[in-house]
Amino acid sequence: MQIKAALLILAGASVAAGAQDVASTPLDSNTMASAEQAAVRYALDSAGVHGGKLVVNPLLAPMTMAPGRGSDLRPVWRTDRLASFLKASSRERDKAISCASNTSMGPRCDLIDADSYITASEPRFDGGLATVTVTIEQRGARGAIHYRTYNLVMTNTSNGWKVMKMELLGIS
Repeated sequence: MQIKAALLILAGASVAAGAQDVASTPLDSNTMASAEQAAVRYALDSAGVHGGKLVVNPLLAPMTMAPGRGSDLRPVWRTDRLASFLKASSRERDKAISCASNTSMGPRCDLIDADSYITASEPRFDGGLATVTVTIEQRGARGAIHYRTYNLVMTNTSNGWKVMKMELLGIS
């Protein structure tokens, strides 16, 4: 009986010690929104986007896929908050990008009343870090739409989110 009690005490101690090893990030709605905003702003800066008409995709991109095309609907209030933060509007991809039939150079797509179209994944939290995948679609020099997809790993500091690692997943 004493051995069983000692094992239970040791098991409880190891669980408690493990819980202290990782700083937790509270997963409230403000944390989700602020991580998403920080990742999108950093991706836009990295892509050299400093103005123009921005449009936010209300659909969430899959994590770590390039290009990130939306599939699941982000909560409306978070889409509105992200669009407001970026001074952007929000439209689904088929209302922001129009693709004509194939031309000799391939399919011809144009942005509709936009300079950049932004799609972001749901932030994923793990061990005090947040990971967000962001795709930015823009009109290229020859009129074709090009994209850049970034995967950003961030930590939440007292001064806001800090990017620890950025990976360019795809570019066209």
